[in-house]
Amino acid sequence: MALAGADRARSAQRAASRNLQALDIRISSLEAFVEKYYWAVGSGLVGAIFIYLLYKDMRLHLWLDEIFTLYMVRLGSVSEIIDATRNGVDLTPPLYNVLAHLLLPIAPESLAIRLPATIGFSAMGVGLLWFLHHRLPALCAFVAVLLAYQLAFPYGTEGRPYGLICGIAALSLACWRQAAEGRNRLLSVSLLALFSGAMAALHYFTVFFAACLLLAELVRWRGSGKFDTAVWLAVLAPIALVLALYYPFIVAVRQKTVHFWGTAHLGFMIELYATPAAALLVAFLGAAFLPAAGSRRAPVAMPAHELAAIVAIAIVPVVLIVLFKVLALGFVLRYVLWSVVGISALTAFLLNFFGQGRPLLAAVVLAGLAAYVGVVEARSMARIDELRTTQPDMVALSKLPPSDEPILVTSPVASVELWFYASPELRTRLIYPDCPELDLKYLGYNAGTIGLEGLARISPLKLERCEAVLSNRKPFKLVVGNEKGDDYLVRVLASQGRAVTPDQVGDKIIFDVGAAN
Repeated sequence: MALAGADRARSAQRAASRNLQALDIRISSLEAFVEKYYWAVGSGLVGAIFIYLLYKDMRLHLWLDEIFTLYMVRLGSVSEIIDATRNGVDLTPPLYNVLAHLLLPIAPESLAIRLPATIGFSAMGVGLLWFLHHRLPALCAFVAVLLAYQLAFPYGTEGRPYGLICGIAALSLACWRQAAEGRNRLLSVSLLALFSGAMAALHYFTVFFAACLLLAELVRWRGSGKFDTAVWLAVLAPIALVLALYYPFIVAVRQKTVHFWGTAHLGFMIELYATPAAALLVAFLGAAFLPAAGSRRAPVAMPAHELAAIVAIAIVPVVLIVLFKVLALGFVLRYVLWSVVGISALTAFLLNFFGQGRPLLAAVVLAGLAAYVGVVEARSMARIDELRTTQPDMVALSKLPPSDEPILVTSPVASVELWFYASPELRTRLIYPDCPELDLKYLGYNAGTIGLEGLARISPLKLERCEAVLSNRKPFKLVVGNEKGDDYLVRVLASQGRAVTPDQVGDKIIFDVGAAN
């Protein structure tokens, strides 16, 4: 009986091995097809992503940052946008707002402010495919593309510069590779200069991307013994020019963000590196437990300077997160969203290396990424008609009976979103309490309130100074945010002897503030 059991086990093992080999043959055929029709398959993927994002551009509600973009874009001229930026109305450099402003006459507002981001985000796939062509096997290159899309997908439909920056970063890598190889040298260097200047003009943190390219140039210089002056000038000169022209905007940013709401924390690393780590874990496990998992390719070479570039871009978020945390400076992960270009390319390189050139492992990772993106986007589409962050608040406020009683909303995000999408009757009641001193005292930052002061200068958003709020003796309703400390105004009013009564309305608590005695 024991021998019979052993025979069955060996038979099952042989059958599994045959099935695995057959699967590997099919995967190898698939990879040969993708390799042969590399750009056709890539165009299909990028085109499908672009069309899907266009649909979402038209459907998704705007959130706080995009409402800032909208009112900047609605200004009468490019010079007004520049003046508003110089005065600190919007802390984002003006280039993105100018691009969206130029699109406004020919596209619906939601599409106009999002289209540059959507185009750039989609182009990120083109840049990665271009940079990795003949550097990695085709399936690994597509792993890099899909991983980059997955890591930054929400920014493909956000009317801010981050999606556009991702696309320019990937195209910059491709142009830099072309310039280093001497192919279409003049065009490649010229485009690299254009992209370097554009990235700096879209966001100040992109100077760190340029630093990564120059670090890689040092590696190339050491290997070749030739200093590429043209590439150095193409990277540095446009950035220097942009920063010189942008000096008034930089001064405004520094003045408005002395007490910034966003701080660096180690959780950012999990958000950015968890999926790449899971993909590499698949490669490790596959290489360890599937020793006969099909065919192996000849190794694909990537020059040392190109590997140095993607490594530097991939790890720069770690360096900046630690640095800004130690220095207690303002930081938000999307400021270095362009790092997904390096992270995805490095992940694909390591997948091919540790997977020992097995197409099957790349195919498994690719399928897993596609399934993950599909599930996340299915959930997103199920809630596409809801407000991004304040749906429970809107539902609760819509249940309130008609009244002239003011409604104070303490969260900057909730206040702007609710005001923008509320019915006309409800909008007249919504007020944001302008309390920068109390914000700083109880929250440790006041950049959100200062930002809304800027928005109120170019929009009908209603703000009420804190002194007026606290001295108002009439009853009103109070909606507080969900973040820690957002309820400080409840405590301040209660300390003044006001009756502050919580009222559960749907899934939200709305406070009734009684008249002062």
